[in-house]
Amino acid sequence: MVAEKLDLRRINTLLRKEPRICNYQVKYQALKKYVNNSKLRIKIMSIKRCSLVLACALMAGFSVGCSSDDSPAPVSFTNFSGNFVSKNLELKTQSLSDIEMSRVLGCEDPSTVTRLRKSIYSVSFDSASFGQQSYDAPVITHNAREGYSTSSSDSVFEKSFMTLGSSINNNWVVASESFAYTDTCSNTNGCDPEKRVFTKGSAWTMVKSKGDFDKTYNQALKNTSDVSCSYTLDADLPSDETVAQVGTYGFAGADYPAVLVTTKRNMVVNCMDMEVTKAVSTTREVIIADVLPQTAQFSVSRAGERSLSCARTRVFMGHSTESKETLFQGGKTELTNYAIKGTVLSKEAWNQQETEYAKTLAKLEQAVSIAQSRVNESQARYSSARAAASEALTKATSARSEAEKAARDADIIANDPDSTDAEIAQARAKADNAASYASEQQLVYDQARSSLNYAEAALNQANQSLQIAKEELRRFKDGQ
Repeated sequence: MVAEKLDLRRINTLLRKEPRICNYQVKYQALKKYVNNSKLRIKIMSIKRCSLVLACALMAGFSVGCSSDDSPAPVSFTNFSGNFVSKNLELKTQSLSDIEMSRVLGCEDPSTVTRLRKSIYSVSFDSASFGQQSYDAPVITHNAREGYSTSSSDSVFEKSFMTLGSSINNNWVVASESFAYTDTCSNTNGCDPEKRVFTKGSAWTMVKSKGDFDKTYNQALKNTSDVSCSYTLDADLPSDETVAQVGTYGFAGADYPAVLVTTKRNMVVNCMDMEVTKAVSTTREVIIADVLPQTAQFSVSRAGERSLSCARTRVFMGHSTESKETLFQGGKTELTNYAIKGTVLSKEAWNQQETEYAKTLAKLEQAVSIAQSRVNESQARYSSARAAASEALTKATSARSEAEKAARDADIIANDPDSTDAEIAQARAKADNAASYASEQQLVYDQARSSLNYAEAALNQANQSLQIAKEELRRFKDGQ
């Protein structure tokens, strides 16, 4: 047996001298039927796909040759491309409060989203995602560029997408810029894929690229050792430490106040019921003290286990589970580039604008309040005048009826041959008094009617002034 001719010390020496990766044809499944020693099996399993020298040494007795593979080493899932400069201030987040973390990330300061004039602006950003779902699985990469632009308002806008390439184990399957498209969207109806315009490639190119990627990935899966692993917290070393470093993060030509949060947990890994392996699960994230417009997928309201009182942009998130020799699984997502065209006020200008805005808002709200008070007063005067006019009309109408009746009675008495002169004179005096009283009541009604018309005009003017004040307030709030 080949295993009888090998010893672990010699294999370890060979591994240190030759870190390169053997090609896919030398597989773990082909080796393990010749190797029964459990420690040697776990050593073979711990090498990504299998070491060139180890595979050649194991298979040398069978005249199976290995060709060198100079492809780059697998990606590190906890490294980011941006430049984080620490202020040498480390905070144990277990002893840090949510309020303190929110203060570190500037939740009291206005973000770029807040300070952006949103009538006309555009955004473009690049992102990259890497992932290895399980031990010995292919490492996949997806790079993309997304955009947003509006020429009038947020109600109608354009969203764009361009692939910057996808790879499997560092071999590019989808070429950069092989397809790109633009969607016209609205807040009410969303984006209509049927009206999508391809600026590079076509819909067929996009579908074919996805098909090629899936096909290549499935083939790469077949060329792996197909080792399944389980992960549990290490009961012997149950440490769980999260540390936040305060500093600045530079990318896309700008430096942002930021926090680098690192969490480490001790793990036990068991692969195919072989000898268990000690490993460390590491999670790293970089959060900047800002919110970048149109990058909602990168927006978070937590930093490690701390809740934030505001949303902030997480420009990097990576995690991995690995021992000293073996990467078992990992993945990361990163915002690699960002650009915005539009007017973004400085914090000083924004604060000054907010002060002026508050003053103007208070003035307009006071104008509405005064106008409303005048409407209330006018309404009260109008109601009083209308009641007085109604009462005066009733009295004038009654007095007129009485005067008309007295006049008719006087005529009847005057035409009666049996009436005496005294009776006729008394009847005419009564009619004259009734007519005079009716005239007085008509004058009172005319004055009340005039007062009512004036009160009504004043009420209409007050209502008009109130509507103008409310419209000015609405337009100011809407930024018109």
